[in-house]
Amino acid sequence: GTNDVELRVTDEVGRAEIVRFPFVFDSSLLGVGEQDFSYTAGFVSRVTPTGRDYDAREPAYSMYHEAGVTDQFTARVTSQGTLHQEMAGAGGRWATGLGTVGADIASSRNDASAPGAAARLQYRYADTRARGEIQSWSAVATYLSPEYATLSESAASNPYVLNVGLVYDRRLLWNVFGAFGVSRQVARRGYADAASEDLTLSRSFQRGVFAMLSAGRRAPVGGETENRFVLSLEWNFGAQDTLRASQDSATGDSRLQWQHSASRRVRAVDASIILARDRSSESGQGELHYRDYRFSAQTAGSYAGGRTPGSSTGRNMSLSVGTALAFADGRAAITRPITDSFVIVSPHPSLSGRAIEVNAGVGVPPAKSGLLGPAVLPELTSYQQQRIEVSAPDLPSWIELDPQPRYVKPAYRSGTALTAGSGATVVAQGLIADADGGPLASEPGEIDSIDEPGTAAQSFFTAETGRFSVAGLKPGRLRLVLRNYPDRPFLLTIAPGRAGIVDVGILDTGLRRLSK
Repeated sequence: GTNDVELRVTDEVGRAEIVRFPFVFDSSLLGVGEQDFSYTAGFVSRVTPTGRDYDAREPAYSMYHEAGVTDQFTARVTSQGTLHQEMAGAGGRWATGLGTVGADIASSRNDASAPGAAARLQYRYADTRARGEIQSWSAVATYLSPEYATLSESAASNPYVLNVGLVYDRRLLWNVFGAFGVSRQVARRGYADAASEDLTLSRSFQRGVFAMLSAGRRAPVGGETENRFVLSLEWNFGAQDTLRASQDSATGDSRLQWQHSASRRVRAVDASIILARDRSSESGQGELHYRDYRFSAQTAGSYAGGRTPGSSTGRNMSLSVGTALAFADGRAAITRPITDSFVIVSPHPSLSGRAIEVNAGVGVPPAKSGLLGPAVLPELTSYQQQRIEVSAPDLPSWIELDPQPRYVKPAYRSGTALTAGSGATVVAQGLIADADGGPLASEPGEIDSIDEPGTAAQSFFTAETGRFSVAGLKPGRLRLVLRNYPDRPFLLTIAPGRAGIVDVGILDTGLRRLSK
């Protein structure tokens, strides 16, 4: 759609110039030069009661690649295939001041049928200027040849040659949002044309209440016209709890659902209960999910039974516990199950025995080191920059962690290793005096490491008494240089393993200060 942009330019003497121009955008478009793609390969699978079953005799692949040719035009190619089926397509989306137009064409090959073809034309327009309200139009037209089959279909089945749909939505009176849609399906010989109309009204109320009413008409359904009404209510309360209820007139389905989502990632429980009932059966299921630093546990139960005399019933209970062993850059740690990418945060040897927390914020941190190893964040999202902030609640004031926060951008299903702390556990204190034993006041200086050349030097100023204090130093050989006397450095040695305040004594410069 379009947004009217007003640019006001004011020069140094106060003269203003206003420039107005339309700004065209669409969230499905890519900027010029940007790319979005996915290339995957594997084996065809099917869902079984014990999980997925993979057929090693049937390799498969799937890919798509999009590129922003200009800021208003994005091109796309797609392909999927197995040993017995293939599908390929190309298309693009073009944003104009009159709306966004999308076009796609595709072809398919199947061992069981001749090659097929498909085409789709889409249009979307959003207008924010209609009396201060938002309204939008969406339209789509799809053509399928009799032989066109997707990868999930073993054989083509296309009773309709053309499918056309139109949806219009806008804000109505009393903050009610309404959407009206119509569709028509033109059938091939031997089949009947089909049509549908739908109207949806929705409104949000105070105290987290949301209501929606849908009315629809479809013909034919089993040779007759079906009228359908669906009413749903949702109540969000207590910040983490949601209660939903719905009623469907066509199926007689009544559903009640409660869901609790914990506000933190660990040492918390997510829970849900669903009760459902239709004309012939009723069912219920519940689930509890607990997450800790090193494991997660889930228990679920379900019930299903018929409402007719003599119908059977079934009950099921399950309990599962999951954990994971993470490896990255030679480090290992036990963690709760990893969803995509992860980061291991290990304490520096100088912090041995001290707890390290990651992204603590307020409340329970999502990762923490302990007896079972370093802290692990196992829910990072690939290719997105994410903030990692390390803290140590019981850390003495003289021990410094690295500058916070740090950021990571993991690759797909990858692990990253970070270290908390650097071994800088020493606070060096002393007094700098002249040849007469008097203090050198307000004297600037720096301390750097001889054992680790290239590390940043620590700057300081002496007090009126000549004393200085520098924190964040590592044990070893250090060089202290006064900025005004760079040719008179002091060599300091801090014994390995030392931590806390170390008094280096009086440093005599051998300089005599001139009296005023």
